[in-house]
Amino acid sequence: MTAPTPRNATPHVSSSSSPVGTATVVLDTHATGDYLLVFLAVKSVTTVTPPAGWALVKGNNTGGIFLASYQQTTLAASSSETNPQFTLSPSTTFAAHAYSIPMPNSGTINRAGVNNSSSTSGNADPPSNTSFGGTQDYLWFAAAAVNLAASISAGPSGYSNFTATGTGTAITVGTAWKQALASVTEDPGTFTSTSGNWCAATLAVWDPVSGGGGSTHVPTNMLLGI
Repeated sequence: MTAPTPRNATPHVSSSSSPVGTATVVLDTHATGDYLLVFLAVKSVTTVTPPAGWALVKGNNTGGIFLASYQQTTLAASSSETNPQFTLSPSTTFAAHAYSIPMPNSGTINRAGVNNSSSTSGNADPPSNTSFGGTQDYLWFAAAAVNLAASISAGPSGYSNFTATGTGTAITVGTAWKQALASVTEDPGTFTSTSGNWCAATLAVWDPVSGGGGSTHVPTNMLLGI
């Protein structure tokens, strides 16, 4: 087994500091067979509708902060996949991080069930996540979104390539990742963030040589109402 690696160390960033009804997320550089993953942070939204061909992995909200992960439901068929457009109701501000992850071994989407947490104070703290994929060489992501003038200045200890993107005083999203060999459970430390409402997530991706470790999960499209 080999732990997957994002094609680029840091994500492609999209954001709007003005309210919009459609959030266009520009994909990271990718190639045929890549797993396309988006972390989307939104301020005070009621409904987020992903476009055709994209599906919610998991989302959470608290105190006007929404953070969710989305994936293209099939691996990339080309190096120029369509940038997804998420419908936001009502119109609001957003920030998104897009990753592309080569899957040369299995040729399928193998994604561990993401776990989410939220609170109203302290540093944003991604929760422990035990993957349904069993013991694998994992690519683990930690993500967080914080409210208003709160900011994120560093990722969890041991996580590389931290990136934070803010939209003025509305919302800030931060992501970071690491590889862990022969793992099954990961509990990232906290992001360094100023106190405020926050959501956080821990997500794993793996690429077994023959799909081992557990069942491959390919989710269906779904709408999120919060």
